Amino acid sequence: MEGSVFKCKNEIDALKRTIKEQRSEIDALKKAQQDAESIHNSSLNDLEQYERRNSVRISGLANDSDQQTSMVVADETISLLSKKTRPKTQKKDVDVDHRL
Repeated sequence: MEGSVFKCKNEIDALKRTIKEQRSEIDALKKAQQDAESIHNSSLNDLEQYERRNSVRISGLANDSDQQTSMVVADETISLLSKKTRPKTQKKDVDVDHRL
C-alpha cells in the first residue's frame, strides 16, 4: 500500500512539473504571438501609408456626372492640374483616377 501511495505521489509531482513547463511554454507562445501581431500591424500601417503616398482627391470638376467615363475624368483632371501645377501634369503622371 505504501509503495502505491509513493508511486502516485511521484506521478502527481511529475504531472505538476509537466503542467508548469507547459504553462511556461504557453506564456512564451502568447508573448511571441503578441509581438508578431504588433510587428504585423506596424508593417500593415506602413504599407497603407505607402499606398496612399500618391493619392490626391479633387472635388468639383466641371461636368461632374455619373455618365462620365474614366478617360473623360482623367482628361479633365490632367487639364485642371496642368493649369495649376509646375511642371505641367501629363497623362503619364496619373496612375489611375476614379469618380467618387
